[in-house]
Amino acid sequence: MRFVPFIHRFVFIVAISCVAAFSCFLTIAHAGIQPPWEAGLSKGEDLDVEIYTFGPGPSLEEWWGHIGLKFRDNRLKYEIMYNWGMFSFDEQLIRNFITGRLRFWIGAEPVLPTVSFYRRQGRVIHAIPLQLTPEQKIKLAGIVATNMRPENREYDYEYIRDNCSTRIRDLVNILQDGTLAKTAKGQKGKDTFRGHINKVTANSLGMNLLINFLLGPSVDAHNSRWDDMFLPGELEEYFVEQQTKLFDKKGSASITGPVRVINQGKLDYPKFPIRYFPWDIGASLLISLAIILNTSLRTKLPRTAKALLVLETSIVAFVLGSVGTFLLFFNLFTWHTYTFWNENLFFGNPLTLALVPLAIVSLSKNLWAQKWTYRTLTLLCGLALVGVLFKTLPISTQDNWIFVRTIFPILFATLWSWRKQKE
Repeated sequence: MRFVPFIHRFVFIVAISCVAAFSCFLTIAHAGIQPPWEAGLSKGEDLDVEIYTFGPGPSLEEWWGHIGLKFRDNRLKYEIMYNWGMFSFDEQLIRNFITGRLRFWIGAEPVLPTVSFYRRQGRVIHAIPLQLTPEQKIKLAGIVATNMRPENREYDYEYIRDNCSTRIRDLVNILQDGTLAKTAKGQKGKDTFRGHINKVTANSLGMNLLINFLLGPSVDAHNSRWDDMFLPGELEEYFVEQQTKLFDKKGSASITGPVRVINQGKLDYPKFPIRYFPWDIGASLLISLAIILNTSLRTKLPRTAKALLVLETSIVAFVLGSVGTFLLFFNLFTWHTYTFWNENLFFGNPLTLALVPLAIVSLSKNLWAQKWTYRTLTLLCGLALVGVLFKTLPISTQDNWIFVRTIFPILFATLWSWRKQKE
């Protein structure tokens, strides 16, 4: 969700700076004003509680959508939006982002400016009323008030397991005394976490490939509908589907009412994920064929053939090696648990990156560099072969076939071309 190359990272930093500044402004504006239900002044029958879902936005961190919990005291004419997606953009955030230990917290924002902000972005805004008893409303207000205390506000944010959407899902589950979890966990999920992520990132081929490469097998387990609700859109869809089945403790009323459309919006989630097969195989075979055919230039244009081979090797090695080096770093030195035990290390790793200087130096007819370029490629192809064979074992659960199909042929075509170059 947060793995970005340089250009996307720059856009990401600028975008979240604006969002963070806006959120901080709204929070500061309401600092010191305690909502009446937190102060014990509200009556349950006077409270309205709604879940607000915000569709995807234009920048990377907004692709996933957003969610908030709105409280309104109709008697005291006071309303506010609680948001579990607050963070501070500073050096600590960057450090935590790199190490995988992000700290988010709950904040309270005025409703109208918040809705106006998302409306200006052209995002879909829906409100889902929670049909609670007065006692449930007071109970929920108490839970949120406790959550708002300084010692309770912060939490360890996880992209999938613990975010702004799962926090609200868990609150509804508490109000139902565990009924929501029991029901949703017993229903087959719409997709794996990887499947959901593929759909959300379908509008960006590069980002989709990058995130897929970095994510390990933990996102490929079969989900329940409970797991699906890590996305605000999936949470809303589940509540809409289950309106007639979700009951309070007494079984007297559905916990959610009809969805209200606050803003139609121009942006929405992609309808379908990117379908790589069989286009990935075709692209891989074309690139491999071009590498092999390049050797035919050796007799007439040996320098050109060598330069093209070095260029191709350097590009492939730099791309796979750079991403693979980051992946190994995430696995060894961070808490990015969703990257752990990643089989893509068979196809891209720091050793791959070592090919770049070796191949470039070999242009000067350095025999040592040529020899070690070939040896390194041989070792990398051996690792790739192990990666392919590993896919046949029952313990291999990672859905990384796109990289197996594309990288494996290219590596072996490159090895064959360097072997011909030695002759």
